[in-house]
Amino acid sequence: MNKKVSFRKYSLIPIITTLMNHFVPAAFAEESLTGEEVYNQTCVMCHSSGMANAPIAHNEGQWADKLDKGMDLLMKNALGGINAMPARGLCMACTDDEIKSAIKFMSKPATKNLGLAK
Repeated sequence: MNKKVSFRKYSLIPIITTLMNHFVPAAFAEESLTGEEVYNQTCVMCHSSGMANAPIAHNEGQWADKLDKGMDLLMKNALGGINAMPARGLCMACTDDEIKSAIKFMSKPATKNLGLAK
């Protein structure tokens, strides 16, 4: 029996993210956005809930194997897209450095981002 794969629940992701990017002033920013700012403006949509199997932000277990493969591969995948993730996470206004900062922000445990970890 063939099992149909339904992409219906993911079909709004590009539309919503594109609309979010439209209203984000990143393209007009004089300074680079922080990783947290990029995350909150673009990445949060999928990486807060694990939508489409995105690794959940600050979940060490979900990021460990990706970090073990190195930042170069993480950047390649983020910039070019992988699986359900579109290229650049649809943050076309983000610079490569801003995307790298977002990856670093998301891959750290929450306590390290808050400065609570020793």
